[in-house]
Amino acid sequence: MERRGLSRGTVVLADDPILQAIRDGVGHIDLNQKTGQMLHGQMLGATTRRKADLTMKNPLRLAIVEATSKGKGIIHYLRTFRAIWRIFKVCQLFPKPTRENCSYHNTFILLDIRDWFLEHFNWEPARPMFQSAFDMFINLYEHAGEYTDWFDVLVEKLIEAYISGEWEKRKQGRPIPRYWREEI
Repeated sequence: MERRGLSRGTVVLADDPILQAIRDGVGHIDLNQKTGQMLHGQMLGATTRRKADLTMKNPLRLAIVEATSKGKGIIHYLRTFRAIWRIFKVCQLFPKPTRENCSYHNTFILLDIRDWFLEHFNWEPARPMFQSAFDMFINLYEHAGEYTDWFDVLVEKLIEAYISGEWEKRKQGRPIPRYWREEI
């Protein structure tokens, strides 16, 4: 098999399915059909880890900083929108997290929460955004240990705040029924 360098010491097999799909302009990659690997195994390969860093994590960090910066005006908002749009488009290239390609207990819980949320969510124009956000987050949670650890700490703190009464419960009738189906 031919080998090519991706950058500074990273070696990639020429038949890498992700790189080939990017070259071909494919809108989605189903690696399960090609490799049968679990999601964290797919995401931990050198090529895919570098791709995740360059195309998901770094743009996500930049988009959050851009979106929360004190910039004003149309240029600021256009840059923010472009950065966020790029993140969601890139997320479509990664495998959709499922019970078949994930292996961690807490990831299964996140999958159930995603499915529950989308079942109750009733605003179709925003559904693809929430689906992409959940899938991106679950991908990161499944394959990136530091993100897993940080999120676990956040969950612990949220639970503590909720149990102690510091975190206010949602108000009755919220989210509004036009956007949320309480009873399914």
